[in-house]
Amino acid sequence: MALCALVVAAAALVVGITGLTRSESFGGRAPSGSVAASPSSTTRPASTTDANRAFCSAIAPLMAESDKSAQAYSHLGTPNSPEWKPGAQTFVSDTKAWLPRIQTVIDTHGDADPFLLRSTQRFADDLQYLTEDLESGPWERYDQTIWDDSVSAVSGPLNVCAGVGVKW
Repeated sequence: MALCALVVAAAALVVGITGLTRSESFGGRAPSGSVAASPSSTTRPASTTDANRAFCSAIAPLMAESDKSAQAYSHLGTPNSPEWKPGAQTFVSDTKAWLPRIQTVIDTHGDADPFLLRSTQRFADDLQYLTEDLESGPWERYDQTIWDDSVSAVSGPLNVCAGVGVKW
């Protein structure tokens, strides 16, 4: 019985050394086809609910401000008309003042859900594209596409934030 245990232990030692040598021969990586062990700790918590709630609470007043500005802008009338132009200038200046404030919140809440951060960033980016375009000239057909995309992008933070009890 002792001899059997010794043989099994020796075989286990040989298998262990062989596995170690094979791993080192691949630069410390496991050879392709083998499954790498997952790290014991991750950079993100398993649940981002608290982080999402903190992020949503921080963006809520800014998103309400943006929503109010967008609502006023969308009711100005026909693009490029005399009544539209002054309102468009107000929308551009208000949005340009809003963008660095929302960006600061996005940048300082890296622990929130990546989808929430990406969709909020996409919303901010769309508004930046639109304001830059409106500053450089009249409303173009493609500006409607940018506007529509921003409306789509805002549904991400709107829905995630509502899911954690934060509304604007």
